[in-house]
Amino acid sequence: MPVDTVNRVVPELIRDSKFTRPVLGIEIDEDINQRLTELLEIKGVVILNVPRGTSAAAAGLKGVISKRDGNIIPGDIVTAIEGKPVDSVSKLVVRLDDFRVGDKIRITVSRQGETREVQMVLQAGG
Repeated sequence: MPVDTVNRVVPELIRDSKFTRPVLGIEIDEDINQRLTELLEIKGVVILNVPRGTSAAAAGLKGVISKRDGNIIPGDIVTAIEGKPVDSVSKLVVRLDDFRVGDKIRITVSRQGETREVQMVLQAGG
């Protein structure tokens, strides 16, 4: 864990006896992400689902679509946070730990081969 993150998290732990992790409001899974990124030959974090009422939904992010025939259509793939590359779920979590709940950040996503940047507000994790 980067020392800057430790310097920010430890005082919060001492003060509140807990740390509230900032999140994007998306559903992701390390194992599924690894399989999908290998299959699709891409780097990033595949958004599986975007629940209603989340910061991600407000920002217009999209999850995968499962077709009746069993085919999966990828939605958005997170490739960077504030310009820093993200190529795994664990890297995404580490990048988010540099911020606080309520911070407005810029994420880079790939959707159907096109790259775009999205501004969004981080929400409290569960």
